[in-house]
Amino acid sequence: MARHEPWARPEFSAIPNRPGDREAEPLYAALGHAVSDWEGVNAVTAALHRALLLDDDRDSFESAEIEAFGGLNNVHRRAKELSDLSKGFFGAAFGDQQDEANEICKEIASLLAAYRGWAERRNDLAHGYVTRADGPDYYQEDQPIVATYALCPSHARIPKWPFGEPDYNYVAEDISSFAAAFRALDIEIEAMANRIENLRPYRLGT
Repeated sequence: MARHEPWARPEFSAIPNRPGDREAEPLYAALGHAVSDWEGVNAVTAALHRALLLDDDRDSFESAEIEAFGGLNNVHRRAKELSDLSKGFFGAAFGDQQDEANEICKEIASLLAAYRGWAERRNDLAHGYVTRADGPDYYQEDQPIVATYALCPSHARIPKWPFGEPDYNYVAEDISSFAAAFRALDIEIEAMANRIENLRPYRLGT
């Protein structure tokens, strides 16, 4: 991904073998928070899905559409389903709320792009492991050997280990920044679902 995108890796994480954290516990804590916060994002996409449904039984959690969406585990498939529903929903006229409908239609595209993009960072976290490295502490005069910890890609993800070095490593601060971004995305998606629910009464049909 391009470095300028909000979901790009932190600049320093692209440097293999950069110094890790002095303690492992903050790294594990940040990782747990981030993975949990991402599940919050996936949960709130269900509210967005429901807001975009046109069927009369959209209020039933046992409806085929809702069950099918709930069974999608792949972010790109979920995003495509939401994008397709959005095209159908906004293919109608909205009377004096047409400007709001047009604005939401544009915003939902960028929101789904962010959803797909942040999923890459979530995958880095979910498919990584915490490593320990022992090396000299160059900030101290006698340069004692100290242990540092970082999250690296799983060795099972061979392309993430070019030339025998990891493609990236994350420290607790990086992972905490991802968690904050996941929470912000959660709030944005929920707000979008509410805006669409408020717009529904003005939908005039195709």
